[in-house]
Amino acid sequence: MCLNRLRLSGVNAETSFFNFIRANFLSPFVFLMIAMIELNRDKEKGLKVIMIAQLFYLIIGVLHISSVLYERAGASELGNALPLMSVCVVFVTGVLFVDRELKWGWRFFGAVFVFALTIIIVCATRKALGALIVIFIGIVLGKSKKIDIRSTFIVLLISVFLVIGGKWVMNNTLIGERIAESEEQFYYPLSSNPKINNFLMVLLGDRSYQYYTCLESYHKHPITGVGIYNYMTVQEERVRLHSEYLVQLYENGLVGIALLFLFYTMLFLGLNRKKKTGKNIMAYLFGVLSVLFINLTSWTYDRQYVMIIYAILFIEIYSKNTNDEISYTSPHGELQ
Repeated sequence: MCLNRLRLSGVNAETSFFNFIRANFLSPFVFLMIAMIELNRDKEKGLKVIMIAQLFYLIIGVLHISSVLYERAGASELGNALPLMSVCVVFVTGVLFVDRELKWGWRFFGAVFVFALTIIIVCATRKALGALIVIFIGIVLGKSKKIDIRSTFIVLLISVFLVIGGKWVMNNTLIGERIAESEEQFYYPLSSNPKINNFLMVLLGDRSYQYYTCLESYHKHPITGVGIYNYMTVQEERVRLHSEYLVQLYENGLVGIALLFLFYTMLFLGLNRKKKTGKNIMAYLFGVLSVLFINLTSWTYDRQYVMIIYAILFIEIYSKNTNDEISYTSPHGELQ
């Protein structure tokens, strides 16, 4: 009986097996290792090189945003890669800002944030906007010497401003109107509670259909899943799974989802150990939370922008610095 639920499936890719493994596993792993090696050698210099490279990528990517006034959300030829990389560059810049290793301090960080926010609004990528807000909150808390009433009030005030500003853009601009006109309403019974179900529909959008179909048929192969990239074949769909959680649960089964949660548990435990040394880890903690949010409606196991965030987290967790003062040794001096 148990054996009937155990399925060892290969991939179902358009390219060869080797090219699939190289593109989806080897390349991201090599990228992660190189990023970690360089950050371990010189964290400040490594972060600045990554930040500059990402900004060039965004500038070039902006030139490929075509027909945005006539298309639905995500009019960039780069798809969601552009707005999601915008989230990552804000995280990288924010880490430099928090660690006082960024020239021009809050002015430069603010400029990068506005640039990234503009790209995300133009591309109308909701998950990127949510992740950006999460990271921004973490950066604000990371700059605070301690979490008090004042810092908490500032975070709440800025968050409310961002939410209201975002709604205004979507409701009062030509881009927002045309996106709203083509936005479909989805309803799938993911929860028996109507309010919770409505919240999930807003949160997941068109990806709610994938959650519904996967949860409905997950019991057929719960241990090892249907096999990586096999969702489209099994469900006869044209679109791959847009959720890291579903990729691990449905395609890799209990084995995959257990390893995924073990990975994030280790990250949280590592950050908690770092916190005990006196380090303000809020920026890094909210970096993890932003990835968890993106995971809801996007696969991330082979995405370079996520590998960058992971590399920064690994280096921070396993660095030898014992408190904030040790890391604030930039040759540019302290920036208030």
